[in-house]
Amino acid sequence: MSAPRFCYYVSIHEHDEKGYVPSVVYEDQDGHFPLRGNQPFQQPWYVGTSYSEARAVVAKFNEELGLSPIDVIEIIAASMGKGNWEEG
Repeated sequence: MSAPRFCYYVSIHEHDEKGYVPSVVYEDQDGHFPLRGNQPFQQPWYVGTSYSEARAVVAKFNEELGLSPIDVIEIIAASMGKGNWEEG
């Protein structure tokens, strides 16, 4: 069995004074998982100080994974169940 595809996503709501925090989205798994650094001594990932900059960085991450924009849309759509999604 192969591992599910995943992509990076940035929500307009996931930011603080330092910038925007991306999330990982797994195909067919509800929700998204912000890279906030949830363990001791971990720091959040920041991918830009503006939403447009953060989106461009995340698009580059996904491109480096070999994902097309359509692939990303398919992964996100397959993950939008009852999970922790919001508009943005």
